[in-house]
Amino acid sequence: MVAEISAIRQAYLQNGGNDPDILHQMAQMQAEAQNIEDQMKKHGYDHRHREKKDNGQITQLELENERLHRELMLLQEQNFLARERKKSDREEELERQLRQLREDQLRKMYELQNEINLLKNRPPVEPPRQLPPPPPTKADTPWLLQRPYVEVEPMAPYDQYAGFVIFYDLVLNLDQRVTACRLIVGLHGVSAQMGEPTLMPTVYTEPVTRGGPYASNNSNAIIGARQPVPKCPADSDLGIVVELQTSGGPGSDYDKHSLITRAWTKLPLFDSKGQLIAGKFRIPFRNVPIKPYLHPSQLQNLDKFQDAELYYRVVNMRDMEVQSLVNITAANYNQYSHPIISPPSQNKPFSPRALPTASTGLGSTHSHPPVSLHKPTPPTSPPPDWLSPPDSQRSRSPELQQYDHTYHTPVPTPPASVPVVPTPVKPRTARPVLPTPPSEHETESEHPSRQEQRLPSIQTGRVQPQDTTIGFQVDRVKHAEHGEGKVRITVYYASTGKIVQSSISPLTCSTTAVKSNFKQGYHIFGQQEATFNDVDMQGDMVVIARFYLKRRQKEVSDFETDQVNGTLYDEETLVGWTAIPLVLCTENLSIRGRRNFNPKTMQINIGTHTLKLYQPPVPDPSQIPFDEIPSHNDWRRYKKSTLRIHIFQGNPRPGSLTPSDLSEDGEEVLPEYSWLPCERSKAPRDPFLSGDGFDVYVDGCRFLPDSVTFTKVAARVLDRKYEVHGKDINANVTLDSDIYNPIYETKTEFRENNIPPSATILFKIYTVDNFYKQLTVVGYATLNVYVESGTERQPTIDKPGLQVSLNEGAHQLRLYSQGPNGVDPLTESLIRDSGIRYVPCASLLVRLTRVAKGPSGKALEQAKVPQADWLRLGLYQPRPRYTDRIYFSTKCMPSKGESKLFHSMMRRPPIKVRDAVASIAQAKESFYRNDKNLEEYIRNKLTKGDNKPLDLDLTFICQYSAKQGIKVAVDGASNLPWTNFTHAHICLNPPGAFYMGTPHATYDKLMFTEFLDLKSTNTCPQWRDGFKHFPSRSYHRFLTVIIHLQEVQVSVAKENYKYGLLEQAWTAVQVFTDHYCYTSTFQLPLFDGSPSPQMLKQLAREPCKDWMERNIRSGTIHLLEGGSVYVRLADGRRDDELAGDAPGDKLLEVNTDYIPPEWEDKYARERPGKTLVSMIPTGKTAEQFVDGLAIKFKNLVYKLYEEGNVK
Repeated sequence: MVAEISAIRQAYLQNGGNDPDILHQMAQMQAEAQNIEDQMKKHGYDHRHREKKDNGQITQLELENERLHRELMLLQEQNFLARERKKSDREEELERQLRQLREDQLRKMYELQNEINLLKNRPPVEPPRQLPPPPPTKADTPWLLQRPYVEVEPMAPYDQYAGFVIFYDLVLNLDQRVTACRLIVGLHGVSAQMGEPTLMPTVYTEPVTRGGPYASNNSNAIIGARQPVPKCPADSDLGIVVELQTSGGPGSDYDKHSLITRAWTKLPLFDSKGQLIAGKFRIPFRNVPIKPYLHPSQLQNLDKFQDAELYYRVVNMRDMEVQSLVNITAANYNQYSHPIISPPSQNKPFSPRALPTASTGLGSTHSHPPVSLHKPTPPTSPPPDWLSPPDSQRSRSPELQQYDHTYHTPVPTPPASVPVVPTPVKPRTARPVLPTPPSEHETESEHPSRQEQRLPSIQTGRVQPQDTTIGFQVDRVKHAEHGEGKVRITVYYASTGKIVQSSISPLTCSTTAVKSNFKQGYHIFGQQEATFNDVDMQGDMVVIARFYLKRRQKEVSDFETDQVNGTLYDEETLVGWTAIPLVLCTENLSIRGRRNFNPKTMQINIGTHTLKLYQPPVPDPSQIPFDEIPSHNDWRRYKKSTLRIHIFQGNPRPGSLTPSDLSEDGEEVLPEYSWLPCERSKAPRDPFLSGDGFDVYVDGCRFLPDSVTFTKVAARVLDRKYEVHGKDINANVTLDSDIYNPIYETKTEFRENNIPPSATILFKIYTVDNFYKQLTVVGYATLNVYVESGTERQPTIDKPGLQVSLNEGAHQLRLYSQGPNGVDPLTESLIRDSGIRYVPCASLLVRLTRVAKGPSGKALEQAKVPQADWLRLGLYQPRPRYTDRIYFSTKCMPSKGESKLFHSMMRRPPIKVRDAVASIAQAKESFYRNDKNLEEYIRNKLTKGDNKPLDLDLTFICQYSAKQGIKVAVDGASNLPWTNFTHAHICLNPPGAFYMGTPHATYDKLMFTEFLDLKSTNTCPQWRDGFKHFPSRSYHRFLTVIIHLQEVQVSVAKENYKYGLLEQAWTAVQVFTDHYCYTSTFQLPLFDGSPSPQMLKQLAREPCKDWMERNIRSGTIHLLEGGSVYVRLADGRRDDELAGDAPGDKLLEVNTDYIPPEWEDKYARERPGKTLVSMIPTGKTAEQFVDGLAIKFKNLVYKLYEEGNVK
């Protein structure tokens, strides 16, 4: 008993207790207990039953005494802190209650003291038998770490001054299509929001791999974050609002990469008695809209968001460290239970007024701060001192920050045009504020006291400390100067300045050199990676990255090139540097104190980091701070450049750092390995002499269109007059390669001496079209055999004395839909310069290699050399991988639209050539088992016969993507029967909403032409609007574009201009065929009047062309004689293929399938008319008139709609 009283007294003193009355009572109790024990040792007699009863009473009394001491200790602390604040009416009432409680406690302690005195006066009992002494307790070991297992204590008393910690562990049962998710949390009461929201790290989901209560086709996300909330009062109305943002999943067919608010929930914190609801809990998410002012008990009336649940833990602040040791895994789902939520307090009724909802769930994406979730409705007229200054009025700090974390991006400040809602501050109630990342406009110099009050930030899950493998992935340098650059990373010990060592080498690595011509303002390194094993870990490790740049020069002579390359990456070419601590520490330690790596308080700074670059010189590692740089006058920014790297521990993360799946650029950024930039460093200089030979390797094709099956490459060497030289090239496909990325691995030898310097290799790729089932030419490609020595120019003349070099190397050639015309001299650039449409994304991989000569001075041939010597003599060179970056690819640099197409093409499932043959050939199963039969079948099918092969239908490149939508451009009209100005409006059918009358038109508004070309005529007007985008349009088999032209009359009456609508005409064009969007320029016949709703319903049920032909014959619709309109229709990703407009480019290929064959001559001729610029009324400039006419046209069209006169 003496030891227990002593321990109680010691704990009381350690926790800050200093009340002299309590200390005096404890001293008396300890002395009396010591006296009792001494008497028990001196006098003994055998009263075992009485001894057992007395000892039990004493134990119960001491436990009760201990409990009372804990309550007194808490009350004393509350009383002490309360004296430091201004007392309100409520606080004074609390003080009165505290005094009453203290008197009650003192009275109970006095009663306990009397009971102890009674026990003391009883005869002493016989001492018990001697037992072995208990094992000594490790006094230096904290009590929390002596526990045998980690568990939450739900009944532990809550200390409101210490607060609590909430661990966000898991989100389970998400849809399997969800690829990533993020939580946004904020503290809310039933009437107002407390503080700013906190953004959790964005985490990737993973599929379910083991059994449990969740379906096997779901996905899970491990959040692994904790949130300390100190100084939080025990208020049952408080709760944590958790907003769930996901990318992918249902409803994300059009945007699978943005984080969108999908669900929410509210976590209860305190019960009706003010006790913390601690434990491991699981709570379901609810559908949006978010209603943060509801009590958690009222959420049961809301619909659940699928089966998704949040798994979390709530613990007291004193249990934070031990709870951080818990292994977070979905396999422990059964340890979490549903919280018992008590109804709201009766003395705090909910406000009956309609509170604003937080979010609609449709507009909160990762690029916008979720202000709607955490902005309460301000009072009608708050006092001036209650209003917090808006962010737009804060001064922007010129001081530098060292680095930005991807997982801790500050919320962007709203623009000045957006009003900031002031948040009222209630001075009478102290409320906790959840920690939020500091704003980029707030620095320590502006707010000196803010750093002291800053609460701890979220701590992400830690990697196991025993893993000593560290690696780096370099993504890109942004906003640097043009030129060729590289990045070198070195890790130092800050305490000694030495380079960190691993088991095999120092921690220093360098990327390969890249140029900035791939993406404007970017040096893309493509996730170049370096990994180091068994790193000698210390807590003072710092990473310094250096960026070297060879600036682009206009001209570099042949003699200077080697000299420049030799000094490319010395200190003279260092243009920028940056640094980041490799180790994060929860304690504020000096550099010397960081030398020992403590896994309990230190972790590797893993993740993706965007670092600002500074100008040289590079400081000493000991001068690099381990936290954000508030100010450093000696460091100047290198332009606006940044470096993005990824640091990992253990295994590297899969995928590329280049933004693709989750990025602000979306599908406009090239996916990994779809196209790799490679440029020839030196022009060929070795002369190609008579007797030299070369080999042509056909390696393969990349990203062929959807219409291909099995393919073959045929080629010939032609001169400028299309005469053939040497043998034909025939490359047959390998049976196990992918039909979209076929492999040929064919080599053809050329040993002729009469090949002229201007020779060009013309390649053709043949296939059996998957849609037309006929022999089709997929595309054409050209490659010049020779170049003028020291340059990359193709010789244009065939003089005998001209010195040429072989165009040696690996080439990636773009495919074009048509070949040369056979009239113009054949050159490598003929097809490219003729304006022929290219085959999107498709390319051919070939190599030209020089051949070694034999003893006789003649070029060697494979047939005359043993096969064992082919590789040694260079007569056979294996096919390289595309990822080796040796194919010169600058001539097929992807366009913006191709970058989007690559994403869809890379999602196509691979199909083997042998499987494609089996789907076309109708033969017995035994036929497909023999590879010779399959090869013979391919040769027969791809051999040119009497019939001319078809040209590739450029419609069937890649299936339609609803996310990208369609684009339509109305470029001009021809042979209009009226004499005034003309404008057009466009809509899609279905729904054809404008023609359905009120209120349907508001669901799908019209697109209007605006920029009338005044140089055109009134009979053949033209417009310069370009493409109108219809994004996010669902696929419909018979979707049509309705183009409606109307005559606009402009007249002058006194000082006013009058506008009126007169005649009108319309036409339509079908958008899709077999899930593919037409991408072409059409000439469409015009029909008199306007379409009726019944016509539009019929158009939505059958092909547009068939409907037109039938109704023209029946007289339901009437053609305007010779009247037509030129329309460009394109897949939303392919509009850049249709750069020219038909009225302005007479050589442009136009689809006239909709023109009746018997009327082609009338539609080919154009009637003359007056130029529109001569028809402008007086008093108007051309620009004013064009703008005013477009506005008036819109108003007149909608006025007709409002009046019900659409027809």
